[in-house]
Amino acid sequence: SVVPSLSPSIGCSDDDEFIFDGDRSCSWLTFNYKKREIRIATKCPIPEIRYKCIKSCDACNEECADDENLKFTLNNGDDIGSCFYIWRNEKKREIRRAAYCGQYGGSCPFACDLCPDASTPATNYE
Repeated sequence: SVVPSLSPSIGCSDDDEFIFDGDRSCSWLTFNYKKREIRIATKCPIPEIRYKCIKSCDACNEECADDENLKFTLNNGDDIGSCFYIWRNEKKREIRRAAYCGQYGGSCPFACDLCPDASTPATNYE
């Protein structure tokens, strides 16, 4: 889970090249004053948007940590997975990220490689 950090971030800025929903950039979240609040409320909980638009989503001072308690059923329907499962096998990591990070990225930002450069990675599986 994402836990607030007490240390200020250095160099906190949105990714100027990031595009979502076809043609939207991070600046789209905040440029319309009347729609800013609803856009941030609906888009910033999405991990990829939250961490690519870290300044617009006011996430600069967050630690980036996986939820150690998260357990989910794997796509085979039988086995139980976790954030560590997504990350642990380097040869299968990208396949597992593609399969599970869309649904569990918010709980597994480290395993899903969603931690922004400006954040403090608080998970270390090594």
